[in-house]
Amino acid sequence: MFKLSLPTARWFRAIISLILIIIFFIGYPAPAIAQQDNRNIIQVFLAEVESVVKGRSQRKELKTPNGRPRGGAGRGRCPALISLDNNEIPLTAFVPTIHEQQVLPSKMDLVWGKTIEAYPTFWFYIPYAYKESEIEYGKFVLLNQNEEIVAGPILVRLPEANQPSLAKFTLPKTVEPLEEDQEYNWYFSIICNPLKPSNNPGVVGWIERMKLPVLPPNNSLYYAKKGIWYDTVTRLFTSEDLQTQSQGEQVELLKYIFKDVIEKPEKGEKISESENLDQIVNKIVTLPVHELIPVPNPISLQGKLLN
Repeated sequence: MFKLSLPTARWFRAIISLILIIIFFIGYPAPAIAQQDNRNIIQVFLAEVESVVKGRSQRKELKTPNGRPRGGAGRGRCPALISLDNNEIPLTAFVPTIHEQQVLPSKMDLVWGKTIEAYPTFWFYIPYAYKESEIEYGKFVLLNQNEEIVAGPILVRLPEANQPSLAKFTLPKTVEPLEEDQEYNWYFSIICNPLKPSNNPGVVGWIERMKLPVLPPNNSLYYAKKGIWYDTVTRLFTSEDLQTQSQGEQVELLKYIFKDVIEKPEKGEKISESENLDQIVNKIVTLPVHELIPVPNPISLQGKLLN
């Protein structure tokens, strides 16, 4: 029988061990490795978005994506506002807001995020619900980098409810899809005063469609690690994702979105001093989710509502 010398046998065992180690790490399941990361989903996203925003700032042809994530009393107020247990939280968009000097030496907030979807979904906290003879509609508008309207105004009917709600609006396929590597400016407002649109509470943000080289998984953490905001939110709050994502991750996301709203209320906003951010967000996360559906035939309403 063929026998290895002692030094050769030791080298042979060392080589085999090295090969097994390499195979182990290559085949080690990604979820198991991910478990070693103790950061929550928002910490993961913010760590990535810093480099994303810095890279964007070097593209001189782009405009500064400043926006307004909340439609507070200073912007406009509808009489049909529904408080959340005496907390009058304004219309709020689920958008990433990068404050001045967090990433760039800018004097304005950056309200901007990415998507891979041709028809992305936008999320809002809506403290208004229509009833007969009260406000019924919201309005969505999408513009390109040249400030040309590419979608809208699109009328949507507000939820019928006796409490605030979380709402999602998916860009309808009746309009042109978002182009890759292009930025768009979007507006969403509540029509409570058709005669004075500037007084209607509204929110403003930016979105850019990017392309991924591979087919991505349907997992919110994956998108957070890539700094893809809009798709992170959508997958975290869809029913399919709820089977694998904990409510704790939703709470962390909502805390990020509502932190300034609750801790730094604007003039006219009433936030209870007896409740902190955690208490209020724990109520918001239990609110029903409504889909904002475009009004099928808004022609008869155009002169009254779409100006």
